[in-house]
Amino acid sequence: EKCSESGPVSFGYAGRAYRGLGELRDVKESVRDTALGKAGELTGWLDDAVRVRLETAWTHDEGALEYTLWFENTSTRPSKLLENVHAVDKVFVGEAPRVRGILGDHGAQYRPYDRELAAGCKPVEFVSDKGSATHFCFPYFDLVHGEGGMLIALGWPGTWRAVFTPEAGGARLV
Repeated sequence: EKCSESGPVSFGYAGRAYRGLGELRDVKESVRDTALGKAGELTGWLDDAVRVRLETAWTHDEGALEYTLWFENTSTRPSKLLENVHAVDKVFVGEAPRVRGILGDHGAQYRPYDRELAAGCKPVEFVSDKGSATHFCFPYFDLVHGEGGMLIALGWPGTWRAVFTPEAGGARLV
């Protein structure tokens, strides 16, 4: 599945909700082999001023995917409102989902946690909004679901938010 058809992101622009990157205009997508795996880039436009770029890297040996989502106003005038940007908005399918990790370096003293994400459970939310990215919780998560799971690390340039919500047959991370 190409990033332009879905992509694990969501955002709002000019009052319109986008889920994935499938509705960008003038999309260009490239993939190249690297020494460790593959690298890719997708660029497209929301309007005549705002360019969206998704850079990806896939490492074969580790089975690791990393990506960065960029928005750039290339015009001289202000862009329309960009809001509710979720660099991750994805449902992870698998039975009995759980999120595990360790709490941060303030008050919690690095205590581990293990939270169930089954149907009927409340969403599990982690927020670092004080400018210290690891103040209350580290942005590294072990999402266990079905027969396996996934290790997730969020970039943490000061503030971030991660919400794990039970979904039918799995859990959503936003």
